Amino acid sequence: MLPSTRTLKFAFVIALAIISVSCIKDTLEPKKSVPVVASTDGGIVDLGEITSGVRQYSISLSNVTLSSGGKSASTLTTAASIELYTNTDGIINDGTYAYSATGEAAPFTFKSGTIYATPQTMGSFNAFMVNGGSVSVLRSGITYTITINGIDSTGNTFTGNFNGTLSYKDAETAY
Repeated sequence: MLPSTRTLKFAFVIALAIISVSCIKDTLEPKKSVPVVASTDGGIVDLGEITSGVRQYSISLSNVTLSSGGKSASTLTTAASIELYTNTDGIINDGTYAYSATGEAAPFTFKSGTIYATPQTMGSFNAFMVNGGSVSVLRSGITYTITINGIDSTGNTFTGNFNGTLSYKDAETAY
């Protein structure tokens, strides 16, 4: 049985988002060895130190459960892409990351996020930006619980929940 058009569109958009984010690199630093863990739930890419004491991470999540804001009833498949800033190398710290409205990179903030949703009633693919709110991270080994309490571009609030394993790669050693 061939995959549906909706599934192919979803896979294409996620792959494009991961490739786009993984190609971003502002500084060149010495390469280091980082373990990579296979995962089907998503991944973390360490994009490196962008200013003294601030590192940028790109997180891609699959199987995010949306609720509130009227979005949960119509979504079949949901994924998310978020860029977080922290002050540690090789790990995303547990805690709450606040949206940076100014775009300033500081530890425990996030700059941007996108939620990708395929509605049950339509065959089209929808994406909306996270323009406010917070992202909470709780890690146990390679298993993460991530909660997005977001505000979209029209001012609607929503909650996205993720619980699963995430692979890790360092953008400096990935290519």
